[in-house]
Amino acid sequence: MIRRRLGTRDDGSKVVAEFPRNALTGALSNHDSANVLRKLLDWKRRAMHTSKSEAVLGQLIRPPQGAIQAAVLEVLRGAPCSLHVAEIHKGVEDELGRAVSRDTVASFLSVACRAGAPVVLRVERGVYAVDR
Repeated sequence: MIRRRLGTRDDGSKVVAEFPRNALTGALSNHDSANVLRKLLDWKRRAMHTSKSEAVLGQLIRPPQGAIQAAVLEVLRGAPCSLHVAEIHKGVEDELGRAVSRDTVASFLSVACRAGAPVVLRVERGVYAVDR
């Protein structure tokens, strides 16, 4: 048994608790992490052999750096007029053939129109055009 002093009462007596020695050993560690990792790797291996799972895993893999920004510019250049963020977002998803975060598209548009030499023009709130 391990005795731990927890504090002192108002009357001055000590508050002591006794714990079994093995209750404190490894109580905060993840002793099962090897099994969890093994199961995760097995799941990935099995998932790679089915076409449906390949599509799901493809969505989890991040696109190459700059792919979303390039797709946003491509959509804006191909548009005859200014577009709303939702239209740009839909065009980017069509261009890349995968789901893309709307926040990522909106963030790029916001940064691109505030750059030193802006590539994108903000026509009005939520509406953007490419600087031709």
